[in-house]
Amino acid sequence: MIMKISRNPFLSLIAGLIAAGIIGVSGAALAADGVGVISLLESKIEHNPGGDSGYAVLSPIDALSMKLNNNDMLKSHNGSTAEIKMNGGAVISLARDAEMQVGINNIRINKGGAWISYKPEKKDGRISFTVKTPAGTMGIKGTTFAVKVDEKSAQAFLQVREGCVEFKQDGIGKTVDVKDNQLLVIEKDKEIGEPVSVEAGYDVLSISPRPDSGQKFEDYQNANPFDKLRK
Repeated sequence: MIMKISRNPFLSLIAGLIAAGIIGVSGAALAADGVGVISLLESKIEHNPGGDSGYAVLSPIDALSMKLNNNDMLKSHNGSTAEIKMNGGAVISLARDAEMQVGINNIRINKGGAWISYKPEKKDGRISFTVKTPAGTMGIKGTTFAVKVDEKSAQAFLQVREGCVEFKQDGIGKTVDVKDNQLLVIEKDKEIGEPVSVEAGYDVLSISPRPDSGQKFEDYQNANPFDKLRK
């Protein structure tokens, strides 16, 4: 009886911290039969089991204690951010106002953006994780990069901070390698060009889509402050 009374305040404190989103869950065991877990959560998040069940808003204590299954969809809730750890080792930092679907060794970003860090145990140069977008598929061999999809302009952006990502354009089938400190802009119904160089501190998730004013990209990127949230 004494032990039961003394443990309750501690358990209540831990539950409170999880509910507030102050602490995360490592979750390796929780994802044993799934594809990943939500490991950190700023506030609430929306979850659609299987991608066809409709969205439900989850509190941190519910989100951090569940496993993610194949084809589950996640959506930012009222500007919240989240970190998702995939079973294969990829870590996804989901930005505000973003929507993504998780799969086995892959994710699909439907709108908004995310930073992805993936360092495979076997460095054999083979593509072992993919990121899909409405514009095409990105094959990852081990890197840190960001993906952004803009619904209004139908543009997609791929920024690589470290490593190399192969982008394959849907329909056309053309592939382009994007390397350290490079950015690739994919325009709707246009063949992809070559990536451009960006500064080391540049963050494509912190800027609005490129304007159609004819302004040079180099001038545009330098006119925007860098977001220091994602390193």
